[in-house]
Amino acid sequence: MEKNENFCIVYCNCESGENAKIIANELVSDKLAACVSILSGTLSVFEWKGKVESRQEFTLMIKTRKELFDKIEEKIIELHLDSVPEIISLKIDKLHLPYANWMDEELK
Repeated sequence: MEKNENFCIVYCNCESGENAKIIANELVSDKLAACVSILSGTLSVFEWKGKVESRQEFTLMIKTRKELFDKIEEKIIELHLDSVPEIISLKIDKLHLPYANWMDEELK
């Protein structure tokens, strides 16, 4: 493993599996993400307009470079069904070097 500060993981939840697939395909096709994992079965509990809500969601785990965050955010806002989509970027402390090399190639 190596320390790598160029990459991040962006999380985004989608209410619809179809919407999650559309966003994932666009991000990978546009070379904004090397890989997007779609995790199903996420239960989100949140307050919206004064009422506690809960719903099943699909979590996008978007592997990318930090410098692409703004473009990813724009693309998610364009395609997401929610008016306020969850878009969160997390640092990666360490990354398997062959995977980092593969990501570099995919994001060219």
